[in-house]
Amino acid sequence: MNDIGPEAGPPESESPTPADPNAESLVAPTPRGPSTHRAGKYREVTFASVLFAIVIGVVMNASITYAGLKIGFTIGGSAIAAVVGYGVLRGLLRTVIKDAGSVVEVNLAQTVASAVNTSNSGVIFTVPVLFLLGATLTWTDTDFWLITVACIAGGVLGTAFIIPLRKQMIEIDRLRFPSAVGVATILKSPGGGVKKTLVLLAGILAAMAVYAPTTLPALRLGRVQADGIRGEHQRPLKELLAAAETPAPAGAPPALDTLDRLVLRERLTLQGAQQTRDIEGWIRAGAAPEALAARGVLIEKKRKAAGELVEAKKQLCKSPCRRARGTISPNSRR
Repeated sequence: MNDIGPEAGPPESESPTPADPNAESLVAPTPRGPSTHRAGKYREVTFASVLFAIVIGVVMNASITYAGLKIGFTIGGSAIAAVVGYGVLRGLLRTVIKDAGSVVEVNLAQTVASAVNTSNSGVIFTVPVLFLLGATLTWTDTDFWLITVACIAGGVLGTAFIIPLRKQMIEIDRLRFPSAVGVATILKSPGGGVKKTLVLLAGILAAMAVYAPTTLPALRLGRVQADGIRGEHQRPLKELLAAAETPAPAGAPPALDTLDRLVLRERLTLQGAQQTRDIEGWIRAGAAPEALAARGVLIEKKRKAAGELVEAKKQLCKSPCRRARGTISPNSRR
Protein backbone atom coordinates (compact mmCIF):
# COMPACT_ATOMS: atom_id res chain seq x y z
CA MET A 1 0.00 0.00 0.00
CA ASN A 2 1.46 3.29 -1.11
CA ASP A 3 1.25 6.37 1.13
CA ILE A 4 -0.03 9.35 -0.77
CA GLY A 5 1.50 12.59 0.49
CA PRO A 6 0.58 16.08 -0.43
CA GLU A 7 3.03 16.04 -3.31
CA ALA A 8 2.42 12.44 -4.41
CA GLY A 9 0.64 11.71 -7.64
CA PRO A 10 -2.29 9.37 -8.19
CA PRO A 11 -1.84 5.60 -7.67
CA GLU A 12 -0.41 3.60 -10.50
CA SER A 13 -3.68 1.77 -11.00
CA GLU A 14 -5.46 5.06 -11.63
CA SER A 15 -2.84 6.62 -13.88
CA PRO A 16 -3.90 6.83 -17.48
CA THR A 17 -2.11 4.63 -20.02
CA PRO A 18 -1.33 5.48 -23.60
CA ALA A 19 -3.68 2.74 -24.71
CA ASP A 20 -6.63 4.44 -23.09
CA PRO A 21 -8.34 6.63 -25.71
CA ASN A 22 -9.72 8.95 -23.01
CA ALA A 23 -6.35 9.39 -21.32
CA GLU A 24 -5.98 13.04 -22.32
CA SER A 25 -9.43 13.98 -21.05
CA LEU A 26 -8.73 12.49 -17.61
CA VAL A 27 -5.62 14.58 -17.01
CA ALA A 28 -6.13 18.17 -15.85
CA PRO A 29 -4.50 20.63 -18.23
CA THR A 30 -1.32 22.22 -16.88
CA PRO A 31 -1.01 25.95 -17.51
CA ARG A 32 2.04 26.81 -19.54
CA GLY A 33 3.58 30.11 -20.38
CA PRO A 34 2.79 33.46 -18.79
CA SER A 35 -0.50 33.98 -16.97
CA THR A 36 -3.28 35.38 -19.08
CA HIS A 37 -4.78 37.32 -16.12
CA ARG A 38 -4.99 41.02 -16.92
CA ALA A 39 -2.51 42.96 -14.85
CA GLY A 40 -3.41 46.29 -13.34
CA LYS A 41 -5.02 47.88 -10.32
CA TYR A 42 -8.65 48.49 -9.61
CA ARG A 43 -9.84 52.08 -9.51
CA GLU A 44 -10.61 52.96 -5.90
CA VAL A 45 -9.75 56.41 -4.52
CA THR A 46 -10.43 58.61 -7.53
CA PHE A 47 -11.49 62.21 -7.93
CA ALA A 48 -14.71 61.13 -9.65
CA SER A 49 -15.73 58.78 -6.81
CA VAL A 50 -15.01 61.34 -4.07
CA LEU A 51 -16.80 64.15 -5.92
CA PHE A 52 -19.80 61.93 -6.64
CA ALA A 53 -19.89 60.80 -2.99
CA ILE A 54 -19.91 64.36 -1.66
CA VAL A 55 -22.62 65.50 -4.09
CA ILE A 56 -24.94 62.51 -3.54
CA GLY A 57 -24.24 62.67 0.22
CA VAL A 58 -25.35 66.31 0.39
CA VAL A 59 -28.48 65.55 -1.64
CA MET A 60 -29.37 62.56 0.55
CA ASN A 61 -28.60 64.57 3.69
CA ALA A 62 -31.04 67.31 2.72
CA SER A 63 -33.80 64.94 1.59
CA ILE A 64 -33.48 62.50 4.50
CA THR A 65 -33.31 65.39 6.99
CA TYR A 66 -36.61 66.73 5.64
CA ALA A 67 -38.15 63.25 5.77
CA GLY A 68 -36.76 62.66 9.26
CA LEU A 69 -38.36 65.83 10.59
CA LYS A 70 -41.66 64.64 9.11
CA ILE A 71 -41.71 60.97 10.13
CA GLY A 72 -39.39 60.96 13.17
CA PHE A 73 -36.59 58.61 12.01
CA THR A 74 -33.90 58.49 9.34
CA ILE A 75 -32.17 55.89 7.16
CA GLY A 76 -28.51 55.36 6.39
CA GLY A 77 -28.63 55.73 2.63
CA SER A 78 -25.79 53.30 1.86
CA ALA A 79 -27.95 51.16 -0.44
CA ILE A 80 -29.19 54.24 -2.31
CA ALA A 81 -25.63 55.53 -2.76
CA ALA A 82 -24.45 52.11 -3.97
CA VAL A 83 -27.21 51.80 -6.56
CA VAL A 84 -26.82 55.36 -7.83
CA GLY A 85 -23.04 54.93 -7.74
CA TYR A 86 -23.21 52.03 -10.16
CA GLY A 87 -25.51 54.03 -12.42
CA VAL A 88 -23.24 57.10 -12.49
CA LEU A 89 -19.74 55.64 -12.20
CA ARG A 90 -20.29 52.40 -14.11
CA GLY A 91 -23.07 53.51 -16.45
CA LEU A 92 -22.23 57.10 -17.39
CA LEU A 93 -18.55 57.52 -16.53
CA ARG A 94 -17.55 54.26 -18.23
CA THR A 95 -18.45 55.80 -21.59
CA VAL A 96 -15.52 58.18 -21.04
CA ILE A 97 -13.15 56.17 -18.81
CA LYS A 98 -12.80 52.49 -19.67
CA ASP A 99 -12.24 51.02 -16.19
CA ALA A 100 -14.57 53.32 -14.25
CA GLY A 101 -17.13 51.93 -11.85
CA SER A 102 -15.21 49.06 -10.28
CA VAL A 103 -16.56 47.39 -7.15
CA VAL A 104 -14.03 49.04 -4.83
CA GLU A 105 -14.60 52.45 -6.41
CA VAL A 106 -18.36 52.22 -5.91
CA ASN A 107 -17.81 50.91 -2.38
CA LEU A 108 -15.66 53.95 -1.55
CA ALA A 109 -18.30 56.27 -3.04
CA GLN A 110 -21.16 54.77 -1.04
CA THR A 111 -19.07 54.80 2.16
CA VAL A 112 -18.25 58.50 1.86
CA ALA A 113 -21.81 59.39 0.82
CA SER A 114 -23.23 57.45 3.76
CA ALA A 115 -20.81 59.22 6.14
CA VAL A 116 -21.91 62.62 4.82
CA ASN A 117 -25.57 61.65 5.15
CA THR A 118 -25.47 59.97 8.58
CA SER A 119 -24.40 63.18 10.35
CA ASN A 120 -27.98 64.49 10.18
CA SER A 121 -29.22 61.98 12.77
CA GLY A 122 -27.43 63.73 15.62
CA VAL A 123 -28.70 67.16 14.59
CA ILE A 124 -32.35 66.95 13.53
CA PHE A 125 -33.48 65.35 16.80
CA THR A 126 -31.70 67.87 19.06
CA VAL A 127 -31.37 71.29 17.39
CA PRO A 128 -35.13 71.68 16.59
CA VAL A 129 -35.75 71.54 20.36
CA LEU A 130 -34.01 74.91 20.64
CA PHE A 131 -36.47 76.41 18.17
CA LEU A 132 -39.39 74.89 20.08
CA LEU A 133 -38.05 76.59 23.20
CA GLY A 134 -37.99 79.93 21.41
CA ALA A 135 -34.27 80.21 20.65
CA THR A 136 -33.05 81.89 17.45
CA LEU A 137 -29.93 80.89 15.53
CA THR A 138 -28.29 83.17 12.97
CA TRP A 139 -24.95 83.24 11.18
CA THR A 140 -23.75 86.06 13.44
CA ASP A 141 -24.80 84.30 16.64
CA THR A 142 -22.08 82.63 18.71
CA ASP A 143 -24.40 79.76 19.65
CA PHE A 144 -24.78 78.81 15.98
CA TRP A 145 -21.05 78.24 15.57
CA LEU A 146 -20.78 76.47 18.93
CA ILE A 147 -23.49 74.03 17.80
CA THR A 148 -21.65 73.56 14.50
CA VAL A 149 -18.39 72.77 16.30
CA ALA A 150 -20.25 70.34 18.58
CA CYS A 151 -21.68 68.52 15.55
CA ILE A 152 -18.23 68.26 13.97
CA ALA A 153 -16.78 66.98 17.25
CA GLY A 154 -19.54 64.36 17.42
CA GLY A 155 -18.66 63.15 13.92
CA VAL A 156 -14.96 62.91 14.79
CA LEU A 157 -15.73 61.01 18.02
CA GLY A 158 -17.96 58.59 16.11
CA THR A 159 -15.16 57.91 13.63
CA ALA A 160 -12.63 57.44 16.43
CA PHE A 161 -14.83 54.98 18.34
CA ILE A 162 -15.83 52.90 15.33
CA ILE A 163 -12.22 52.03 14.46
CA PRO A 164 -11.63 49.70 17.48
CA LEU A 165 -15.27 48.58 17.56
CA ARG A 166 -15.14 47.45 13.93
CA LYS A 167 -12.51 44.80 14.68
CA GLN A 168 -14.48 43.55 17.69
CA MET A 169 -17.94 43.50 16.11
CA ILE A 170 -17.10 42.41 12.56
CA GLU A 171 -13.84 40.46 12.65
CA ILE A 172 -14.12 38.82 16.11
CA ASP A 173 -17.85 38.58 16.92
CA ARG A 174 -18.75 38.23 13.21
CA LEU A 175 -21.98 40.20 13.63
CA ARG A 176 -24.14 40.43 10.53
CA PHE A 177 -25.62 43.88 10.00
CA PRO A 178 -28.68 43.73 7.72
CA SER A 179 -27.99 47.02 5.93
CA ALA A 180 -24.34 46.10 5.36
CA VAL A 181 -25.32 42.67 4.01
CA GLY A 182 -27.76 44.35 1.62
CA VAL A 183 -25.11 46.78 0.37
CA ALA A 184 -22.63 43.92 -0.07
CA THR A 185 -25.21 42.07 -2.18
CA ILE A 186 -25.61 45.14 -4.38
CA LEU A 187 -21.83 45.49 -4.78
CA LYS A 188 -21.51 41.81 -5.74
CA SER A 189 -23.87 42.27 -8.68
CA PRO A 190 -22.25 45.03 -10.74
CA GLY A 191 -23.99 43.87 -13.89
CA GLY A 192 -27.39 44.69 -12.44
CA GLY A 193 -26.27 47.96 -10.85
CA VAL A 194 -27.22 50.09 -13.84
CA LYS A 195 -30.59 48.36 -14.14
CA LYS A 196 -31.25 48.92 -10.43
CA THR A 197 -30.46 52.61 -10.96
CA LEU A 198 -33.06 52.84 -13.71
CA VAL A 199 -35.60 51.17 -11.43
CA LEU A 200 -34.72 53.62 -8.63
CA LEU A 201 -35.10 56.62 -10.94
CA ALA A 202 -38.43 55.28 -12.16
CA GLY A 203 -39.58 54.99 -8.53
CA ILE A 204 -38.48 58.58 -7.85
CA LEU A 205 -40.41 59.87 -10.86
CA ALA A 206 -43.50 57.87 -9.86
CA ALA A 207 -43.33 59.25 -6.31
CA MET A 208 -42.99 62.80 -7.66
CA ALA A 209 -45.99 62.30 -9.93
CA VAL A 210 -48.11 61.08 -7.01
CA TYR A 211 -46.96 63.73 -4.55
CA ALA A 212 -46.92 66.75 -6.88
CA PRO A 213 -50.72 67.31 -7.12
CA THR A 214 -50.96 67.67 -3.33
CA THR A 215 -47.76 69.67 -2.87
CA LEU A 216 -47.77 72.25 -5.67
CA PRO A 217 -51.01 73.96 -4.57
CA ALA A 218 -49.65 74.22 -1.03
CA LEU A 219 -46.45 75.79 -2.35
CA ARG A 220 -48.43 78.38 -4.29
CA LEU A 221 -50.44 79.21 -1.17
CA GLY A 222 -47.29 79.64 0.89
CA ARG A 223 -47.10 83.32 -0.10
CA VAL A 224 -49.92 85.28 1.46
CA GLN A 225 -51.02 88.50 -0.21
CA ALA A 226 -52.39 91.37 1.86
CA ASP A 227 -55.68 91.38 -0.03
CA GLY A 228 -56.12 87.66 0.72
CA ILE A 229 -56.62 88.28 4.46
CA ARG A 230 -60.13 89.11 5.63
CA GLY A 231 -61.11 89.65 9.25
CA GLU A 232 -59.16 90.36 12.41
CA HIS A 233 -59.98 87.15 14.28
CA GLN A 234 -59.03 83.63 13.20
CA ARG A 235 -61.95 81.22 13.22
CA PRO A 236 -61.50 77.83 14.95
CA LEU A 237 -61.00 74.68 12.94
CA LYS A 238 -64.58 73.47 13.40
CA GLU A 239 -65.99 76.62 11.78
CA LEU A 240 -63.46 76.38 8.95
CA LEU A 241 -64.51 72.81 8.15
CA ALA A 242 -68.17 73.81 8.14
CA ALA A 243 -67.47 76.79 5.87
CA ALA A 244 -65.46 74.63 3.47
CA GLU A 245 -68.36 72.17 3.09
CA THR A 246 -70.97 74.91 2.54
CA PRO A 247 -71.06 76.25 -1.04
CA ALA A 248 -70.79 80.04 -1.30
CA PRO A 249 -73.70 81.95 -2.96
CA ALA A 250 -73.23 83.24 -6.48
CA GLY A 251 -71.35 86.53 -6.57
CA ALA A 252 -70.32 86.31 -2.91
CA PRO A 253 -66.64 86.26 -1.87
CA PRO A 254 -65.17 82.87 -0.94
CA ALA A 255 -65.99 81.67 2.54
CA LEU A 256 -62.32 81.00 3.24
CA ASP A 257 -59.48 83.45 2.80
CA THR A 258 -55.84 82.52 2.20
CA LEU A 259 -55.00 82.00 5.87
CA ASP A 260 -58.03 79.76 6.36
CA ARG A 261 -56.97 77.55 3.47
CA LEU A 262 -53.42 77.33 4.83
CA VAL A 263 -54.81 76.23 8.19
CA LEU A 264 -56.96 73.53 6.57
CA ARG A 265 -53.97 72.26 4.60
CA GLU A 266 -51.94 72.09 7.83
CA ARG A 267 -49.46 74.57 6.43
CA LEU A 268 -50.15 77.05 9.23
CA THR A 269 -51.31 76.75 12.82
CA LEU A 270 -54.26 78.65 14.26
CA GLN A 271 -51.90 80.64 16.46
CA GLY A 272 -49.71 81.55 13.51
CA ALA A 273 -52.74 82.59 11.46
CA GLN A 274 -53.95 84.84 14.28
CA GLN A 275 -50.51 86.42 14.62
CA THR A 276 -50.46 87.08 10.87
CA ARG A 277 -53.86 88.77 11.06
CA ASP A 278 -52.68 90.92 13.98
CA ILE A 279 -49.54 92.02 12.16
CA GLU A 280 -51.52 92.80 9.00
CA GLY A 281 -53.89 94.97 11.07
CA TRP A 282 -50.97 96.87 12.62
CA ILE A 283 -49.50 97.46 9.16
CA ARG A 284 -52.76 98.86 7.86
CA ALA A 285 -53.20 101.05 10.96
CA GLY A 286 -49.60 102.26 10.77
CA ALA A 287 -48.94 101.62 14.46
CA ALA A 288 -48.78 98.79 16.96
CA PRO A 289 -50.77 98.72 20.24
CA GLU A 290 -49.27 100.82 23.02
CA ALA A 291 -48.82 97.85 25.33
CA LEU A 292 -46.93 95.95 22.65
CA ALA A 293 -44.77 98.96 21.83
CA ALA A 294 -43.94 99.42 25.52
CA ARG A 295 -43.02 95.75 25.79
CA GLY A 296 -40.72 96.11 22.80
CA VAL A 297 -38.95 99.05 24.46
CA LEU A 298 -38.44 97.01 27.63
CA ILE A 299 -37.05 94.07 25.66
CA GLU A 300 -34.62 96.40 23.87
CA LYS A 301 -33.46 97.85 27.21
CA LYS A 302 -33.01 94.35 28.62
CA ARG A 303 -30.87 93.30 25.66
CA LYS A 304 -28.78 96.44 25.98
CA ALA A 305 -28.26 95.87 29.72
CA ALA A 306 -27.29 92.24 29.06
CA GLY A 307 -24.70 93.38 26.52
CA GLU A 308 -23.26 95.91 28.95
CA LEU A 309 -23.05 93.21 31.63
CA VAL A 310 -21.14 90.92 29.29
CA GLU A 311 -18.69 93.72 28.45
CA ALA A 312 -18.22 94.50 32.16
CA LYS A 313 -17.44 90.83 32.86
CA LYS A 314 -14.86 90.82 30.08
CA GLN A 315 -13.19 93.95 31.45
CA LEU A 316 -13.19 92.46 34.94
CA CYS A 317 -11.51 89.31 33.70
CA LYS A 318 -8.85 91.34 31.90
CA SER A 319 -8.00 93.48 34.97
CA PRO A 320 -5.18 92.14 37.23
CA CYS A 321 -6.32 90.26 40.29
CA ARG A 322 -5.56 91.98 43.57
CA ARG A 323 -5.14 88.63 45.28
CA ALA A 324 -2.17 87.83 43.05
CA ARG A 325 -0.54 91.14 44.05
CA GLY A 326 -1.11 90.46 47.73
CA THR A 327 -3.25 93.56 48.27
CA ILE A 328 -6.00 91.58 49.97
CA SER A 329 -5.30 91.04 53.66
CA PRO A 330 -6.97 88.43 55.85
CA ASN A 331 -8.77 91.23 57.74
CA SER A 332 -10.30 92.62 54.54
CA ARG A 333 -12.08 89.32 53.92
CA ARG A 334 -14.25 89.97 56.95
